Amino acid sequence: MRYSNFDYIKYDAASKIKVSNRAKHINELISKIQMDLAQATLKKDYINHYVVKHGYVPLWVLVNTISFSRLSTFYKLMKQKERIEVSQHWDIMEQDLSSYIEVLAYFRNLCAHDDRIYNAKCKKLISNTPYHENLQIPKNDKNQYICGKNNIFSVLIISKILLPPEEFNTMFNKISGRLTSLSKN
Repeated sequence: MRYSNFDYIKYDAASKIKVSNRAKHINELISKIQMDLAQATLKKDYINHYVVKHGYVPLWVLVNTISFSRLSTFYKLMKQKERIEVSQHWDIMEQDLSSYIEVLAYFRNLCAHDDRIYNAKCKKLISNTPYHENLQIPKNDKNQYICGKNNIFSVLIISKILLPPEEFNTMFNKISGRLTSLSKN
């Protein structure tokens, strides 16, 4: 993994502090991914295979070894042209995909650490979607939707946008079934 693979800031384009911070974030990410890769090489034969036989691990294999949070950082630091290409897969803006990944990583971490997701709110907000309007989500006095922007409901909206319809429907039906079962108790 090379520094030049990321969207670094050139000295003539920004302040030295901004350039330095971006470089720091990229170097930290590379370092953390290399540590993840070193651990995965010992535990996962397919990772070891790529390292030994090819001398590198392709990105599509690497994503299986890094955390969702690290993937979120990776996406944010990618070159803009590549972020746009990835976001076009879902026909959405790259900034929207970045916020979706950040919100998903936040809630994924809550779940992974057995933390409470009820009433949890991520600092990152997702932009308004057609689903906010279609679901007639109420707005506050500042004309902002009161839910579905950074709470667990936003995870459902993001899932509706990113998942194929049949996968979303399966997930939604399982959640509905569990909620129905819990409401009886």
